Amino acid sequence: MLDLNTYQSKAMSTCLPTCENIIYMLAGLTAEIGEVNDSLAEMEDDICKLEDECDRLKDRNSELTEENEKLKNEFASFKQNHEFWLKDYTLYMACKDMHDGREWLLWEKEYRNPTKSVIRKLSKLLENKITYYEFVQFIFMTEWTALKAYANKNDVKIIGDIPIYVALDSADAWANPQLFQFDEECKPIAVAGCPPDAFSATGQLWGNPLYNWEYMKETNYEWWVERIRYC
Repeated sequence: MLDLNTYQSKAMSTCLPTCENIIYMLAGLTAEIGEVNDSLAEMEDDICKLEDECDRLKDRNSELTEENEKLKNEFASFKQNHEFWLKDYTLYMACKDMHDGREWLLWEKEYRNPTKSVIRKLSKLLENKITYYEFVQFIFMTEWTALKAYANKNDVKIIGDIPIYVALDSADAWANPQLFQFDEECKPIAVAGCPPDAFSATGQLWGNPLYNWEYMKETNYEWWVERIRYC
């Protein structure tokens, strides 16, 4: 509260020449009070605008929540439908990042051929990285599916092939060493290539691990069946 009487009583106790200063001071105070009132009015306007903005943001947040819920459900569905390859791939990529991108044959022994307990430990330790790679694959699959649908709708056919071999430094070789001709240290006993021909006088050494066809037969070629079905 501003007590104007205080200023007035002080003014009356002084000589007249100083009264002008009191009038000036009171005028100044009156002007300041007017400015405060104007500021309060502006603040009220700002508050109203802020409340309107908050209401708008609440509505938008509700929309985003619904969109996020839809995205979460689609992501969960993707992980479930692609678990047979996604789980190994994302753990492999997360481990590869943990080893600065080095190939898995150069990792520590317990990570080169991990036991189930080590896999559980890694899955927990690298959970955020695993989720990242899962989401990257989800986004890619979503965009690829949309692109393919658009192309097919416009009478454009997209064809591809299934590579016969897999890379040595791959999730397939790391997560399924029993499928390949590896020794006890998971190093390849033999690798793919071709003999000398018209293209190369010395032949070619591709370096891909060879399959353990005996094991494949024992498992009724399950790995190949899943691979072809997916393609």
